[in-house]
Amino acid sequence: MPVIANNVSLTAGSSSVNIFDNTNYQFVNEGTELRVSAAVVGANDGIQGANVNYRFTINNTEFADDAIVPALVTGEP
Repeated sequence: MPVIANNVSLTAGSSSVNIFDNTNYQFVNEGTELRVSAAVVGANDGIQGANVNYRFTINNTEFADDAIVPALVTGEP
């Protein structure tokens, strides 16, 4: 399965562009299996200043809105 890897840096209150625009995944056929992974570098608890949510749409169908993006887990203590 192809991978689109992209780091996105945002300022408070801003939104990113659609990273799927102008790719083969801008529009997909019915029945296509997609796996989307997202993580934030710091704590995403609203206390540390991070409050990152994700909106996921394909072909004008919304699959997630205001989904909370989890913190990146490194495996280090």
